[in-house]
Amino acid sequence: IEAGARLFCASPVYVLALQSGEAITRMMQQLIRYGLVGLANTAFGLSLIYIAMSVFGFAPAAANAAGFAAAFLFSYWLNRRWTFRSDARIGRSLSGFAAACAIGDAFNLAAVLTAINFAQVNPDIAQLFGVAIYASFVFVASKLVVFRTSALRLVFTLRARAMRRPLSHRAVCAPLRRTSHD
Repeated sequence: IEAGARLFCASPVYVLALQSGEAITRMMQQLIRYGLVGLANTAFGLSLIYIAMSVFGFAPAAANAAGFAAAFLFSYWLNRRWTFRSDARIGRSLSGFAAACAIGDAFNLAAVLTAINFAQVNPDIAQLFGVAIYASFVFVASKLVVFRTSALRLVFTLRARAMRRPLSHRAVCAPLRRTSHD
């Protein structure tokens, strides 16, 4: 029994269970960072659009395209590096992020048109609803698919954290260590 308990204390399942509270905290931090990236990205994109039109004389459509492209790359970079702290390959994660944004845009449009045409919602309110659908979808897709952490890396990271701060770990596994040295 003691050997089985020692094995459990070293198992990835135990480490993952021990860290579930930390995972929730990490996800909340990611949500906050994601929101801040969205605000910064909106300000950045709009600034580029207005500068392109007023300073460089771009037509509105060209300015919008240039601002959107630059803002997309800015959003990708900030989300990859800061929000999700991912080391995913750039080619795979950039194409995945583009796909997530495109699918999110489709959900946004479907939600807006459905709200306006079928539920008779004010278009301004429908746009807010669509943005919420888009942001929620892109966050979940980014977290679970685009910038996901490999399971093996996650286990090693969580195990290392548990060994640095093993408060709950000690409570369960320290008595086993003491008895093995007696």
